[in-house]
Amino acid sequence: MSPTVLRGRAEEMARALAVLRAAVRTGQGAVLLIRGEPGIGKSALAAEIGAQAARIGFLVGAGKAEESDQIAPLAPLVVALRSGPAPLLSQADFSGLVSLYDRRLWLVDRMAALLEERAMRGPVLIVVEDVQWADPLTMFALRVMPGRLTGSPVVWVLTTRSRTPLSAEEIVLRPLSQEAIEEVAVDRLGEPPDGRLRELLRGAGGNPFLAVELLDGLAAGQMDGELPAGLVLGVRGRLESLPTPALRLLQVGAVLGRSFTIEDAAALLDESPMALVEWLEAGVRGGLLDDDGLRLSFRHDLLRQAVYADVPRSARRALHAAAARHLTAVGRSALEVAPHILAGARPGDVEAVRLLRRAAAEVGSLDPTTAVALIERALDLVGQDDPGRAEVGLEAVEVLVAARQGSHAVEVADRLIAAGAGPEQVARLQVRLAGPLWEIGRVAELAERVTGALTLDGLSETLRAQLLGLRALTLSRADDLAEARRAGQHALDEGVRIGSAEAQATALWALAEIAVNEGRHSAGVRHFQDLRTLTGRSPGADEITSLLHLDDYATGGQLLIQARLENERQGGTWQVPALTWAQALHNYGLGHLDECEADLRTLLQLGEDLGEPVFHDVTCAMLARIALLRGELATAHQHLARAREQNAAMLVLTQAMTADAQRDHGTAGSILRTDFLPLLDSRFRWVERPAGLPDWPVPAARIALRSGDAELAWQLARWADEYAERNPEVATARGMAAQAMGLVTGDTDLLGTAVALLRLSPCPLWQAHAVADHGAALLQAGSAEAAIAVLDQAWDAYTALGATGEARRVQRLLQSAGVRRNHWKNASTRAVNGWEALTDAERRVAHLIAGGHSNRSAAAELMLSPNTVGTHLRSIFAKLGVNSRVQLARSVMEQERRSAPPP
Repeated sequence: MSPTVLRGRAEEMARALAVLRAAVRTGQGAVLLIRGEPGIGKSALAAEIGAQAARIGFLVGAGKAEESDQIAPLAPLVVALRSGPAPLLSQADFSGLVSLYDRRLWLVDRMAALLEERAMRGPVLIVVEDVQWADPLTMFALRVMPGRLTGSPVVWVLTTRSRTPLSAEEIVLRPLSQEAIEEVAVDRLGEPPDGRLRELLRGAGGNPFLAVELLDGLAAGQMDGELPAGLVLGVRGRLESLPTPALRLLQVGAVLGRSFTIEDAAALLDESPMALVEWLEAGVRGGLLDDDGLRLSFRHDLLRQAVYADVPRSARRALHAAAARHLTAVGRSALEVAPHILAGARPGDVEAVRLLRRAAAEVGSLDPTTAVALIERALDLVGQDDPGRAEVGLEAVEVLVAARQGSHAVEVADRLIAAGAGPEQVARLQVRLAGPLWEIGRVAELAERVTGALTLDGLSETLRAQLLGLRALTLSRADDLAEARRAGQHALDEGVRIGSAEAQATALWALAEIAVNEGRHSAGVRHFQDLRTLTGRSPGADEITSLLHLDDYATGGQLLIQARLENERQGGTWQVPALTWAQALHNYGLGHLDECEADLRTLLQLGEDLGEPVFHDVTCAMLARIALLRGELATAHQHLARAREQNAAMLVLTQAMTADAQRDHGTAGSILRTDFLPLLDSRFRWVERPAGLPDWPVPAARIALRSGDAELAWQLARWADEYAERNPEVATARGMAAQAMGLVTGDTDLLGTAVALLRLSPCPLWQAHAVADHGAALLQAGSAEAAIAVLDQAWDAYTALGATGEARRVQRLLQSAGVRRNHWKNASTRAVNGWEALTDAERRVAHLIAGGHSNRSAAAELMLSPNTVGTHLRSIFAKLGVNSRVQLARSVMEQERRSAPPP
């Protein structure tokens, strides 16, 4: 592209340079998205931005998505990070990513951490062109990584032909003015265009590439004055002037992709590479090909597309099929071969099916969306009567389940079953569907499928034992949990008898679910531990939350650290949200409200990053509860409004608690009776799902009493008492049972007993609630002196925890008794902005980042996840009004200077 065209983009170039200079000045990153039609000058502008960035000290990496490489995960980004004489990632850094190539969240996090560390030495520019063709994993990385690099001077320049879901500052390239196009003509021809040529140039529609193609065609005498039809002006004229062998080379090259090797082209043409030299020179002279000594490439995507479009459709298919055979023969990976199979294979092509299955397996856990497309195409190519169809179909179901496309997996499985799959194949399909059906709540359907599969003849003992375990799992959601326990134990005994680890694992899963739903957490933990021993898995969130219900926060905390480390080494992407939820519950139970809030905000961000709102509603409910504890009713309402399904027990109870906090006791009671109670059948009575807090009977009983429903309050107190009987060794369970019964009966002695029991609990917030309830009951009973002493303790406890809203509620009770305390004035609401607004955890993060730590090293220092450190950092930036690490370091230095004692 000529310099004249760039001068036609002076305004756009100025915007880009302003972003680059701001990154250098402030240390803040940005994302620029250059959008425009093909040939409009996106590549030229991106190249000039890269050149200017290099001149002012940026380290630049550039990559490009190719239309033919859309199934190669992360290819354009890897090229950008490893290209050039000084790659953004060293070979050692890149090698360290290999172990993460089957875990996309960890992979992207590690890449972001490496870029963050690189940007600490100087600003970085990453250019990725043609993101409209980027593979799903690259798009995931481009959507997530800029947020992970909060405050780092990393600038992204992306180009695209169409709109994308990426968050970016957009530069839209409009067609050039006629004046600018005529300047292009002067640059190419050396003289101003005459009237006839000006008229022809108008046909380019302001597209500089098309104008250049027209001008070059005229200069070479390859046009007769008429504007040729087709996507690219002048291309056909050039092709017609080439020798037939050179045209064949171009057509084969267009099938191979935008870039290709002379050896591959020679193989498809059944010629030696030397025989192609003359044809190659004709393509280069004609301005269609570039030759860098290693690969040939079309000078522009539009040129390749124009050549490709001129190849008859049947010839294209044949060439793709030939390319697939050749690339397979020379040992290329299944992923390299797959695009040609997708374009050229015919039904019944056994080799194509084999290669697509291999490619799906290669890409599977790294890019599930692409794996789905590959395996579904493989299934399409297998004939309905092919004996291998059921096996390919089972693989397709496996891939769909891994991609979290459960409903689609069910549809595929049902089509296979309807087509006459054998008994063993039907049973295998039903076993594989168990996970997604369970996860999306179709438990009754799962039970029906399992029951039907158990009636089939000729099943292997292993499959039958697995089905027995799944039957027990479905019974965990029924009313008769004793029957479910017996079914689970029978399934486990069968798995042991036949020596099937898979069957034993399914049975232990069922037994753990049954125990948790019964509220027998000690038994649940034993089953979870047996499951871990059997399978070698890392600790799961369900086991950790069961430990919290047993008051074993020490072991729960240790397992959280172990699980996080093991998950980083070998775990899956979808375990991260569950562990973050368990971490939030752990911090909440220990009264670390600020840390819990950070965990919950991290969880919301993970949901956005993954495109799936995992734990979304219960996270909103927990954030609302923290807001209520702080007396921030408007904030609580905002969190509740973000919920989506409105049917989680924890969410509904929090809605009732919010109404109660506003003294709208009638509405609170109505929510409790109408919306909350229906969720408390035998499946949910003992613990909210996903596993949440064990304290729900107490706030529910308070709401029932305030709304005048004594009968409901008694029922809630009896449930709490029954739960305590099932967990007699748990101080929290026993204390809350006494607290709920004390509230219902108004028995101050029983409330005092609750306080004594909860002092043995590791959960200070629930202790404070019990003390406040005891003090309020004493005050109501007329024991003012004793009440004041107890309420003073409650005020102190709430204030220490940061539960300022609850402290103010206790303060009002004390004031009603005529009490005034000087220290109440000092317990003011925490600042919203500035250094005083930072939590203790945020201050620790701020000092580490200002001291030169990366997110990853700060996380290791603080025993947190890098995602949680990122959440803290975003909050710090907002509170301090800074946008980068450089500005944060200055703010920390200034704070240290102000707080230093005078000399």
